Amino acid sequence: MAGKLARLLIINRWGRLALLTAILVLLLLVYQDLLLEEVYPLVRDTVLRTVGFGFFPLALWLSTAVAVMRLEPRWLARRWRWWLSAALLATGIQAALGGVHGPEGIIADKTLGGIAGQYMWGNSPLQGVPVTAVALLLAATVLHPAMTYRAGVAITRTLAQLLLLLGYWLIRGAGSMAQRATTLHRITSRNPQPRTPIPKVSRSRPTFWQKMRRSSLRRSQQRRPWKRRKNLHLR
Repeated sequence: MAGKLARLLIINRWGRLALLTAILVLLLLVYQDLLLEEVYPLVRDTVLRTVGFGFFPLALWLSTAVAVMRLEPRWLARRWRWWLSAALLATGIQAALGGVHGPEGIIADKTLGGIAGQYMWGNSPLQGVPVTAVALLLAATVLHPAMTYRAGVAITRTLAQLLLLLGYWLIRGAGSMAQRATTLHRITSRNPQPRTPIPKVSRSRPTFWQKMRRSSLRRSQQRRPWKRRKNLHLR
């Protein structure tokens, strides 16, 4: 029985994995205090100083690659686009984390991406943004080249149209502002001649005799057409 169990644990692949897991768990239980007090702080500070929070995508990629290499090595060759795209994506994340400083501790002194992220980001966003954009663009291109090309053409065309529209509005606004400035300059530089005041004529009230004369003239003008009609009738 012991011999069969030993052969099962040594010869079988899953048996060796189970034996290795059991040994690791046993070591963790035995040296728990030493690992928590001595080893863990040193490893944590070293990881944060070197790669920062970029440790998580990097550890995920490495652990998945090791597991696939141990279980199905052919997947590494068949799915090489996925592995290369994932590596480029992790690189872009590392570079982006290199441009952000943490609130306190090592990540405040360095960056959220550690020394590696700080090196990729550089001293200014003029270096970090292109590095991050190129890494993400390469990741998308490796995974789906045709789709990335179509998306790039559509985005470039849209940006070109927006830039043309913005330039048109800027030129039009500059022309209208120049025209307004010219008109305002002409108005302010002109010397207008002073207008001569129109004398006010004081009108006095008509007298009684003037009123009588006007009324008689008005009556004579009203009677004159009637006399003409009468003379025409008599003829």
